[in-house]
Amino acid sequence: MYETQKYSSILYKPPKPFYQMTIKELCDHNKICKSLDKTPLKKIVRMEKWDKEKLNRKKKKFLNKSSNKTKRRLYRITRKERKNKNRKTKSIQKKKHRTTKKEILF
Repeated sequence: MYETQKYSSILYKPPKPFYQMTIKELCDHNKICKSLDKTPLKKIVRMEKWDKEKLNRKKKKFLNKSSNKTKRRLYRITRKERKNKNRKTKSIQKKKHRTTKKEILF
């Protein structure tokens, strides 16, 4: 079995034609296809044997899980920005409180 055979799988086929899908459905289908690209052929063959109910449950679970990751990632970015901002303000405050040689002499 060749790894390229997985692209002819049932899992890659959209539930309805692309022109009838909404943007959200297209995005979801794209996420599923991207994750299938990363999975090995053996696992895809095994997934094809599942019944439709189980497949739908797994798809919904995957889509919900993947959307949460992006929210977490956005939060992490803001935390990093917040830390950097605090560091900059602290460095500016330190510079303001330093005394210069002229102040010491006079």
